[in-house]
Amino acid sequence: MKKILIAAIIIPVVFLVLYFATDQVEEDINSFAECVEAGYPVMESDPEQCRVADGRVFVRESEEGEFVTLEGEFVCLPYRDETGPTTMECAFGLKIEDDLYYSLSMEGGISDISTGSWIKVIGYLTQKESDRYLSSGLLQVEELKEIN
Repeated sequence: MKKILIAAIIIPVVFLVLYFATDQVEEDINSFAECVEAGYPVMESDPEQCRVADGRVFVRESEEGEFVTLEGEFVCLPYRDETGPTTMECAFGLKIEDDLYYSLSMEGGISDISTGSWIKVIGYLTQKESDRYLSSGLLQVEELKEIN
């Protein structure tokens, strides 16, 4: 009888400890690498994704940056310092909601689209501000389409 009583106390305590330990571990997961390291499954997608039990999803960021699809206005990027001299050059960029700008880089260049056009861009985004232009990052373009 004494063994049954001890088991009846120990088993619920073990379950409670495991339950709270698991919750704590999930709260400590904040990246794709941490999700994989914790043993959660990796989805076969491009880019790869890892989902924890509470529903959060972490996306693998490649060395090329985060794979994104963005829509916005095709623009010439504004200069960061508007007090200095300006030139007629046009550094191509994408302006999205909240007046965020991203520099565009595409092998072969971008020539068939007029500034002011609405575009959809698929590519790898690296978050890095430009010293010269108002740009929150560089978008290495994989696909670019003009949309209406």
